[in-house]
Amino acid sequence: MPNGRSIMFQAQGRLFSAPVDDSSEPELVLAPQEGNLFPLAWSRDGRVLAYSSAVLETGRDIWTLRAGGEPTPFVRTPRDERAAMFSPDGRWVVYAAKEVGRDEQVYVQPYPGPGDRVVVSRDGGIQPVWSPTGREIFYRSVDGRRMIAVDIETTPKVSVGTPHVLFEGPYRLGESLWSDYDVWPDGNEFLMVTVDDPPSPGIHVFINWISEVRRRIVAPE
Repeated sequence: MPNGRSIMFQAQGRLFSAPVDDSSEPELVLAPQEGNLFPLAWSRDGRVLAYSSAVLETGRDIWTLRAGGEPTPFVRTPRDERAAMFSPDGRWVVYAAKEVGRDEQVYVQPYPGPGDRVVVSRDGGIQPVWSPTGREIFYRSVDGRRMIAVDIETTPKVSVGTPHVLFEGPYRLGESLWSDYDVWPDGNEFLMVTVDDPPSPGIHVFINWISEVRRRIVAPE
């Protein structure tokens, strides 16, 4: 949470909250009626949680849960929405969405609405993070190697600048359901996990593999 006192996490598809000092047992916050839930981001004031809900009919959708309120769908479409994050002023949400046959793209949309989504990325984008200053949105290229920044203004209306590459390198790329990096409060430093460049793909041929399988699964007498 923004106050630094507790952490929201997922276990067995449900959302739990636990104090960071481990002073009490985790508390169940929300259990799904179907599918699995994943926490994504808090609003800066800590009053609204954005989370992902995966269901068969529409795939991954973005929902919100306000303190003392009921779960509310924010973006629920046949597209696969993910990696949502509130703007610092809480009036907008940035997220990524993937459609069949197209690269994943980054969008912003007014919260709680109404209003249409606005495209942020070009040539695809994943794992968006709103700069703590509120004046930029960061996201990664689809292959995960490039960190891209784009200037954004939200008043009096949303205006998106031209994306530009900040840096690139071999950084870990996990599931883009959420963003697996973070940005320092000044917006000038990033916390990421580096990885060695993967080896070039190759072809391996196994001869007489059926005999090997039998040898491994047949228990000795």
